[in-house]
Amino acid sequence: MDDYIKSSMPCGTEEQVPVGGQTGTVDLNDCPGQGRLGGRVYDLAVVVGGRGYNFTMEGQVDHTFWLAMLATVTFTPQSATDANPASSP
Repeated sequence: MDDYIKSSMPCGTEEQVPVGGQTGTVDLNDCPGQGRLGGRVYDLAVVVGGRGYNFTMEGQVDHTFWLAMLATVTFTPQSATDANPASSP
């Protein structure tokens, strides 16, 4: 997690927020959007069950909407399957 945060281009105030019963780190927090959507951009990373998850939202959104979206997240890493594309038929 630390390496991910260090490698990003942080903007705004780094924030710890709840997501799926865990605590994630927001590294882009109400930053000017750089993509075709414009608006604002938010980015959060979290590790759950040994897996990394990243959530990014850009457009006509605000901090309240961003947190409301994160409040809907549920993690079930025990049901995830690992696929090795090199071994697929």
